[in-house]
Amino acid sequence: DEKLRRFTYCAGEAMTDALFIAQGLKHVFGRSRPNLTHDGPYSWGHGGFDIYGPYTSFPSSHATLYFACSTVLGKTLENEWLGDGIGAFAYFSLTGHNHWGSDMWIGYLLGKSIGNYVWDKQLNNNFSHQWFIYPTLTIRDDLYVPAVGVWIIL
Repeated sequence: DEKLRRFTYCAGEAMTDALFIAQGLKHVFGRSRPNLTHDGPYSWGHGGFDIYGPYTSFPSSHATLYFACSTVLGKTLENEWLGDGIGAFAYFSLTGHNHWGSDMWIGYLLGKSIGNYVWDKQLNNNFSHQWFIYPTLTIRDDLYVPAVGVWIIL
């Protein structure tokens, strides 16, 4: 089914792009998380490469990832409100978030932008019998490690 192929590819690309972009921006902006109350919401500029560090709040990776994928789902189902609802349900059902409100809103807008971009870019692509090679991340020893993904759509 062409619709399923398009969703599968676009969702995979959108999630991969969202993760790379959100994680990269976290280390550029270096915003403190809310549990660092002595720094407050205006503590920026603590750049570094510690993935689980206290200065990785902006933007929310989960919001960016969920809404990138749910935007593609909404486009596939031809109902973007449903896609946004599913993204919000996924995001708010996850426990342990530690973000400022603006981190989540920017993650939402960033995810929507990525999902729309990927969908529009692949709109006229025929997904039959194609190989795809793309950058991705894998988890090894509780750390994200860059990897290369390869797959074919039959």
